Amino acid sequence: TTAKRGFLGVLSVKKREHARNIDASGSGIVQDFVPQQEQMLPSSGITLPAQLDNVADVKDTAVSVLGSEIPFLWHVPFGGGAAAMLYMGICLGLTQASNKGTNQGREFLVAVETNIGRYINVDTFTMEGIHRAKRLGLMSPPNTNGGVAVDIIHTGSDVLYDVTDALFTPSHRGRMMALFREPIESLVLWFNFVNSHEEFKGISGLSIEDYAKSDGDRREFNWLTKYLSQYQDDDDLSMHHLNVAKEVIREKFLVGLVDQMEVSMWRFQATFGWQQQDLSRSAHTQAECDDWANPNTNSSTDWANPNPNSSTDGLQQKVIEGSETYELLKEKISFDIHLYDFIVEIFDLQGNMFG
Repeated sequence: TTAKRGFLGVLSVKKREHARNIDASGSGIVQDFVPQQEQMLPSSGITLPAQLDNVADVKDTAVSVLGSEIPFLWHVPFGGGAAAMLYMGICLGLTQASNKGTNQGREFLVAVETNIGRYINVDTFTMEGIHRAKRLGLMSPPNTNGGVAVDIIHTGSDVLYDVTDALFTPSHRGRMMALFREPIESLVLWFNFVNSHEEFKGISGLSIEDYAKSDGDRREFNWLTKYLSQYQDDDDLSMHHLNVAKEVIREKFLVGLVDQMEVSMWRFQATFGWQQQDLSRSAHTQAECDDWANPNTNSSTDWANPNPNSSTDGLQQKVIEGSETYELLKEKISFDIHLYDFIVEIFDLQGNMFG
């Protein structure tokens, strides 16, 4: 058995067989890939949100196209985005735009060195911060914005379309990635989080069993389907919304899965030719990078909770698969469960892009 090199490991025989098709710049994408996912959902009759016009289609993998695009990671709630950001900053040495650099009191762009990586002094998780980043020239060439070049942009769950609409242009498109977690697990994690905060009226102090038995729809039920399809509160959630959400995933997202974290992170790296940086002068170790990249080992890293020593750990309410509570929640978020099944299919099919 060949020893692993960090979390990337070694290319499989199958990947080596495809080496002649892989971009010489380091991208791991197989350039002659014909997306089988095209057959999964007919595009006819489904219109994507206009805010995605300047986001690249997954099937567009030409080297010249990739070189002009900005990687963009959407942080789905409890999807491991925070730990992915740590990995990208510490282990890959990427210059990131997120909510970590803040504005540093300056009205010009600067890359701020922190103990968790290099962050540009903007906040791409808020509307105000997004417009400030645009005004300061985040997407402009480094020779016009003070020499600051962004390697990847992150944003929060509720401002995805605001970022794609405000920041990206036909000449500087975004290439979108996201990590997804199984919906019931995600909902239970969300419930436990808000249940410990008194400001969430109607949930704080509620048992998970009573929550599952509650009447009516809630904003968080089928949240992913609703958000991606631009569902409005006075709409009746329907198959149309589910199909729009599926089409957004199929056309625009390089998909990662929390329970396939190592593979997901490898695909993100391979797409853009990112390499691990030298950690010899860092306070962090290769072992930490391996942990962040593969939480499915005996890792101390919890992708849902970046603070594993949280005092609320013992208060977490659990849901057992097959229980009455599980089945009630499953019924309430049936659209998101169908969408997640589709996401898993897309994840498997996108594997063909990498050999």
